[in-house]
Amino acid sequence: MKPNQKDIVEINVELPNGRFLTHPVLIISNEDVYDAEGIFYGVMLSTKKTNEDFIFEL
Repeated sequence: MKPNQKDIVEINVELPNGRFLTHPVLIISNEDVYDAEGIFYGVMLSTKKTNEDFIFEL
């Protein structure tokens, strides 16, 4: 399935210790980026408030 803007998908993120963690990501790039480059840009979603200077509630 092709990812679309505004979709929430799960990706595997490699942690500094080499382990992998599945994490939700909101896709912010559009279909043109995916068609041209084969990638998408996204923002990781979290419920933890670790650094309040960079938190935006959705």
